[in-house]
Amino acid sequence: MPSFRKLGRQLAGKVITARTLENLQEVGEFASRARALPPLSISSTPAGPLFRYAWPIFQAYIGQVATGGISARVGTTLGSGNVAIQNVDPSGNLTTSTMTVVAWNITTAMILANKYCVVLKIAGLWIILISEC
Repeated sequence: MPSFRKLGRQLAGKVITARTLENLQEVGEFASRARALPPLSISSTPAGPLFRYAWPIFQAYIGQVATGGISARVGTTLGSGNVAIQNVDPSGNLTTSTMTVVAWNITTAMILANKYCVVLKIAGLWIILISEC
């Protein structure tokens, strides 16, 4: 596991050492394995590169359940199914995007096909938060 000691900002024109690059790589590898952490990014600033979190940790989307519906949770096993992510146009109309995702149902009720739901994308997983009855 990497040490998270303060790397400090790199000043413009200062040579970046191999150890600093190794530390950055180590942190990036750890973050990619730890799905609960938010994505990380490196930004260019006048003072040099800045290593920071890329927020938000989660994003909410509107989805429409695909044919076949989404199975219910049974015990500790989550239900799952396909959800077509929707876009909202400037007039407030829902339009289907080209993205379909596998979403996880945490409730003990099946969600029927063509119902709308609120889906959260949390650390790369799609979790259904609210669905139509």
